[in-house]
Amino acid sequence: MVKMSTSQYSDPASTPLFGDPQPRDRMLNLVVGILTSIAVLVTLISAFVFPHLPPNGVNVFFAVVIVMICASHLVLGC
Repeated sequence: MVKMSTSQYSDPASTPLFGDPQPRDRMLNLVVGILTSIAVLVTLISAFVFPHLPPNGVNVFFAVVIVMICASHLVLGC
């Protein structure tokens, strides 16, 4: 059995898959994230405000589902 020291071990998970990230990529991700957040907020507010008062239960249900899907993506992305 060959023993390797920690200085010889390289973790492949620590290296980027497609090269080093560029500042442009980070800015693009930020812009897309902000636009998506705005769309989700508009959807959530629209479910309660626009149809009529009291809000339709189906609209509220779909808005909650959309928020939960977005929350799961945030958890996976962090």
